[in-house]
Amino acid sequence: MTQRVAGWTLAGLIAAGLIALSGCGDGGGSSAAVEEARYVVPTDLPGTPIADTSFIEIDDRIPGRLTSTIASKLSLTDESPRKIIEGRQIFTKAQYTQFTGSRVLSLDKVSCPADAVVVRVNVGMESGFPLKPVSSAERDKFVPAPVLHDSIGNTYWPVGYYYKDIDNETLEININLSRQFRDLNRIPPLSRSKRQELYLVYQVNFGVNLTGISYGGHEKRTFNKPVEKRW
Repeated sequence: MTQRVAGWTLAGLIAAGLIALSGCGDGGGSSAAVEEARYVVPTDLPGTPIADTSFIEIDDRIPGRLTSTIASKLSLTDESPRKIIEGRQIFTKAQYTQFTGSRVLSLDKVSCPADAVVVRVNVGMESGFPLKPVSSAERDKFVPAPVLHDSIGNTYWPVGYYYKDIDNETLEININLSRQFRDLNRIPPLSRSKRQELYLVYQVNFGVNLTGISYGGHEKRTFNKPVEKRW
């Protein structure tokens, strides 16, 4: 299957100091663990057609604008407004509540190459595609994360997530373009007894149609969603 990688050019990577970006299309990058590399997404299995794809949004914004006076642990672009390139940081309620007119670090978007778009997938318990909690027996195993499929045969693994603990009023951002989040054990666990929000972040080639999503290698949903920039 021919795959096309949408990501930064080599010159752009060198200029930005990001030497390990693997792009957004899955080409079986060498950074994946051996167990991950053995997992093959079954693109030829029949899927369940769905009409409501509202849980999939073509949007580079973070759900909830961030403002913070604390030092950023995220790699950011230089332009204004600054965008997230990669990194992991946890914000408390006081740190991510917006204060109008405050001269502080302000973030609300994820950076993306010109030939790709940011796609966020709501996988919380109240969404149209909720993730099942990972059992304790699976904590030491590789549990495949949801994979997006497009109209030209590409597959896309998450490159990060936004996780909000509503009860404890914290928000975690984790973006890592150099190593895809193929294993659910790298993503915060969901619980049916807690109020949580979880969005998986993908980078998808611009101009294709998203045609499905696989979960665990067998729970595939099919649809047709054009990938067009909305910002």
